[in-house]
Amino acid sequence: MTIEVCSPVHYPSPSTGASLMIAFKPRAILVIGANQLAASRAFMALEAGAKVYVSTEDLESACDEIRWRVDRGQITWAPFPAEKELPDALGVGVEKLAACLPDVNLVCVTDTLISSDGAMLSRKTVETIASVFRKRGIPVNVTDNPDLCDYTFPSTHRFTAMSGGSQSPTSLQIGVTTNGKACRLAGRIKREIIAALPKQVGMAVENIGKMRVDANSIHGSVDLSRTMDSTEEAIGGMGAPVNAPVPQDRRSIAEEPITSQKRRMRWIAQMSEYWPLERLAALTRNEMESTLTRYREGGNGEESFSEGVLPQRKTTASHDGAKEKSVLIAATIASVDGTSREPRPFEVNEQSDADSRHALSIEQPLALSRPQGRILLVGSGPGHPGLLAVAARRALTELGTVILSDKLVPSGVLALIPKDKTLYIAKKFPGNAEGAQNELMEMAVAAANKGEIVVRLKQGDPFLYGRGGEEVLYFRSQGFEPLVIPGISSALAAPLTSGIAVTQRGVAESLLICTGVGRQGRDVELPGYQRQQSLSILMGVARLAQLVEALTDIPDGDKGGRRKGDPYPLHLPVAIIERSSCPDQRVVFSTLSNVVSAMENCGEQRPPAMIFVGWAAMALSGSGDLAVLDDAAKFSGKDLISRDVDRVSRWLGPHGVIVREGLQDTWDLIA
Repeated sequence: MTIEVCSPVHYPSPSTGASLMIAFKPRAILVIGANQLAASRAFMALEAGAKVYVSTEDLESACDEIRWRVDRGQITWAPFPAEKELPDALGVGVEKLAACLPDVNLVCVTDTLISSDGAMLSRKTVETIASVFRKRGIPVNVTDNPDLCDYTFPSTHRFTAMSGGSQSPTSLQIGVTTNGKACRLAGRIKREIIAALPKQVGMAVENIGKMRVDANSIHGSVDLSRTMDSTEEAIGGMGAPVNAPVPQDRRSIAEEPITSQKRRMRWIAQMSEYWPLERLAALTRNEMESTLTRYREGGNGEESFSEGVLPQRKTTASHDGAKEKSVLIAATIASVDGTSREPRPFEVNEQSDADSRHALSIEQPLALSRPQGRILLVGSGPGHPGLLAVAARRALTELGTVILSDKLVPSGVLALIPKDKTLYIAKKFPGNAEGAQNELMEMAVAAANKGEIVVRLKQGDPFLYGRGGEEVLYFRSQGFEPLVIPGISSALAAPLTSGIAVTQRGVAESLLICTGVGRQGRDVELPGYQRQQSLSILMGVARLAQLVEALTDIPDGDKGGRRKGDPYPLHLPVAIIERSSCPDQRVVFSTLSNVVSAMENCGEQRPPAMIFVGWAAMALSGSGDLAVLDDAAKFSGKDLISRDVDRVSRWLGPHGVIVREGLQDTWDLIA
């Protein structure tokens, strides 16, 4: 007899004291005040595109900046009723002020601070102002009077980027609020965030924005509402996961414009998620266009991929002979089937930094003879730079001249690569895995033929669901026997960094590793349940619901389903481990019955991720529970199920889910 145990779904309980953080663009804002803070608030509103009114009793008493902006027509001055009037008359005056400004939908009062001349609005006055505008449904902020505030201003910063030889503001802003607890500390936290981000991070935002516009314009006007599920905003909220399965791209099949556009928007989302911020900021216009270009027309009328171009540099003298400059020239490369094709030349950008490690070119001067190149197939481990093998670190920092990286390699590992080395990140976007894989293999051979030492950088271990075997055979067929350097696989490291022993005496005697998706997105046959066995599933979180169903389903009649063996009990512990060993690692512990809803309630996903299923997931929690196998020897049937349900309930608690954010603090000791 099988007993299904389905705990009720528990949603997070709200904890008040937070603010609703929104990016708001008011139509018009009224700033009541004459001090420098009023000028600052007015400037912020102008940058948000709002019409700004400033109200004071006397414009001459306003600070220099307010008078300067009024003189130039940037803001409009509106006289404020004299505070010396009786309270009732003051209320009438504020009512008249509000009636004269019907387009205002936000009010800010700043003259509650002691200014240089000692003037400030009284408590009675600001209470009157708040009352009048609140009756009109207009939110009010009163400086240093939190009880009168409907909203507060966070400590903000707008990033700039170099454009046209000067720093220009970008669309990237950050805001930090302590909800009135520690305003000065909010400013410091903001500064620390700014210092931790790359200097040109704002340009990364601008480049992604340009690519989104380009993606929507390639096929002319397409209804954006039909593609919103694949944009970054939807993915960051409640839309499709960034790694949701999509059909594989086919070279010979023409796509409908809407399908092609969706695919490109997914590519951009993947770049936003995986590429280092420095790399995104350094994108040239030509690189953006080539990334979005899916096909080019071949000579036989068929469509073929064109991203496999690997340009080289040749050194030429400048017109005055005073210095040399690098010019990109295109090289003919061999395709996977052994034929050659003429690549599309890359655009020459003589103003770009030739030493950038983000360039797409191989920085080697032409020579009549070149030494034989080499190819190193290197595993980067689960993500933490400290978990790289010594040989892998040396390959990245010393030996390699060209680094061809998978997109899932974390930025912490890529940051180890010296800036004088060329770095190329795979375009393994949804539906483009086969084309991107072929592209990287072609590029590796092309670079090695020019004498480069090529590091083909793989996530995890090259031979554990890393397609490393395919690359070894291809490189060998092209005359290169690659050196394979192993990496720690997340199948082992992810559970370890989450406090899970994949094998544990008394709990788990064996570990089985499998994939959640087969070649070209096909389903795979999953193993049946064995109490003493742990199961690690790689590349399956995007198909979590289908996998849970396949593991727990009881087939009808002769239907075998996707599982070979006994069904897994619904109360069996499971852990979803995201971004293993990275600073933003997240682990969601639950059961097979609740894990799908638990992941949905956690918000946006954090790929890459893996699934760990089995009793070992909870064995080391708290004081530990190592009697799983002993209980199976003593009890059976309903008695064993009852004991198992009790141990899971003690582990997970009343909500049926545990979420752990980040790594242990002691990981900071590991460089």
